[in-house]
Order: sequence, then structure tokens, then C-alpha cells
Amino acid sequence: PEVSAMMPFDLINAAWLICHEEKVEGIRCLAKTSFKLLRPGGVLVMVTMNPQINIAAKTLVKYGIEFEEDLESMKIKDCMVINPVYKCNPKFAPLKLPTVLWTTETLESEFKNAGFSKFEAIERTFVTNSECEAEYYKDYVKNPISIVYKVTK
Repeated sequence: PEVSAMMPFDLINAAWLICHEEKVEGIRCLAKTSFKLLRPGGVLVMVTMNPQINIAAKTLVKYGIEFEEDLESMKIKDCMVINPVYKCNPKFAPLKLPTVLWTTETLESEFKNAGFSKFEAIERTFVTNSECEAEYYKDYVKNPISIVYKVTK
């Protein structure tokens, strides 16, 4: 069926999308389009890179994520561009994936300007099944690579 036949939507999921948009105009387009597609009270959920991540801490190496950056050279108005290197699976070559860390303030401004009534940054909780897992992920919990934004129309 045509998308227009299914509108309006209760929920839109934009997982790992905005961290690959390099221009604020793209964020603005996502905000305006999502607003049009959602019913009143509908929610847009975005999972993305945490703009507060401390890449200088090197705490994510044990999870297969490294950063080889000069932090000062990457800062741009409203965002920062980084190039994490993912070495999560030894069977595959490392993956270098340019990533944009948008400030929460910029995102909130764009989505509120599009008409959304509420913008929330949600701290992710990390559930583990054992003390061993809890120990393994403690650095990830202290310096989370991802964040969830919940935006309500």
C-alpha cells in the first residue's frame, strides 16, 4: 500500500540515522517530514551517537571501537564529525564510518521549530544478566556511545 494510505503514524523509528547526516538542513527535513507523518501525540524515536561521549578516554577500545582523531580539528558549528573505527569482528576488516555528533540543543531547536511539543534525551539503562557482564560493560555505562531521543508531536 501507499505510505499515504497508512498515515498518520503513531511511531517513527530513526535508529542510527541522524549521526550520518552532515548538514543541519537534513535534520530540519527529518523534523518537518516526521511532524507531517505523525498523528497528534505521535512519537519519533531516534537512537544515535551520544554527543557527550568522551572519545579521548579510550574506554571503548575493549568493545571494538577506537577513535583516531584530533578533537579540536573536528568541531563544526552545532556538531562534531568523528571517524570511529569499528573492530568488532576479527573475521572482517575494520570499518571506518564517518559519524556526526549533533548537539542536543541543535536537535531540540530543529524539532521544536518543526512543531513538536516535547523533546527528551533519554539515558539508556544497561541490563546485564551477571556480575561478569556488569563488570565488562561498566566502562560503556560510564561513557555510553549512544543516546535515545524521544520527540512527541
